[in-house]
Amino acid sequence: MEKELLQEIEEAQMVLVGFGEALDAVEFQKMESYAESALNEVGVSWLAPLFWERLREDIYSKGLERLAKLLEHKNYFVISQAQNSAIFQTKWREGRLVMPYGCWRKKQCTCMEDEIVPTPLDDEAAKALTRAVDSYVAVVRSVGSFASHDNDAGSVGACSAFKNGSETQNECAGIGNLESLPDPVREAMEEIQRRKEITDAANELKRAAEGILGKCERCGAPYTLNVIQNKNYDMHGYQLDWERYTKWLSGSVNRKLLLLEIGADERIPGLIHGPFAKISELNLKSTLRTYANAIDWLGNL
Repeated sequence: MEKELLQEIEEAQMVLVGFGEALDAVEFQKMESYAESALNEVGVSWLAPLFWERLREDIYSKGLERLAKLLEHKNYFVISQAQNSAIFQTKWREGRLVMPYGCWRKKQCTCMEDEIVPTPLDDEAAKALTRAVDSYVAVVRSVGSFASHDNDAGSVGACSAFKNGSETQNECAGIGNLESLPDPVREAMEEIQRRKEITDAANELKRAAEGILGKCERCGAPYTLNVIQNKNYDMHGYQLDWERYTKWLSGSVNRKLLLLEIGADERIPGLIHGPFAKISELNLKSTLRTYANAIDWLGNL
């Protein structure tokens, strides 16, 4: 980290950290993109943030912990537009983090009553859910790997790349017969088969997730994850943290405030880029630092 920023952190009376959507960014391959759509099709769009995480390596945790250590003696607050669970699990000071778009580390019910707020997953459930999503990712990558094979590899030989125990020998033989078809027709049929494999795996993931999360004790509905992708997103999951944030922010007026905007996209002003620019404009004692490349910034802390 540059000496100038360290000096600014040291001199600031308050520090506001904003993590943008870049911390959730995944560069999808074709079948991975379809796999995200399949989650929505089978009714578990709320698993998307965990799916994104398991597609990439954990490249943020160490940098986040270093930042928390750097700020431990400062009056700070962290707001995250990203849903990355590494942010949720970082050892920030109690009550100094708000994630308005949610995080998969909390579960909710459709009750959405004031006294039934989303609750954090216990470690056992979180690990089981992660394993289930890892199995889904493995199927997606296997199918994607098959999709990249040269055509002369032979469709019959590649049939095992699809198999999850549901296909019969006759079905595999049917795939083999596609070799005699014109290339555009064969490729279209193989694409259909690949998509079916992923959809079947998505349905299996849905059953596994419902078993892991269980059902609401009050209404009996299956628990889901407390993320904005959930059509029944329960905002009670971040409401108390948001109240703390707005109160903290109101206390920053006319104070020497350092704003760190990390990985926010100016095309998606949302919670970070637009509000931070406005805060900087109104508070003449503030300093705004923007870092578009969150990976590099956190890696160099």
